[in-house]
Amino acid sequence: MKAMVCEAFGGPEVLALREVPDPPPPGPDEIQVRIGGLSEANPAQARANMKALVELAAQGKLKPRISHRFRLDQAAEALRAVIDRAVIGKAVLVS
Repeated sequence: MKAMVCEAFGGPEVLALREVPDPPPPGPDEIQVRIGGLSEANPAQARANMKALVELAAQGKLKPRISHRFRLDQAAEALRAVIDRAVIGKAVLVS
């Protein structure tokens, strides 16, 4: 499986996507986030959903609620806001 790994303290430049074995349970200061359940369980449905979302976005019919905007160097703060449930809608990283 692939996992996003934080290799040091810092901003997004310290994140790396790595192939890893099944992960151990998270430690006391860690969280484990699983993304892609539908893609694994029903890849055809996941592709159809993504195609429909892309079409709606192209038509301007999607109106996501942007709750917070963070600069790229604030990626850690953005993640903390999501973990702390301070974000209602989307947290966006901008350059």
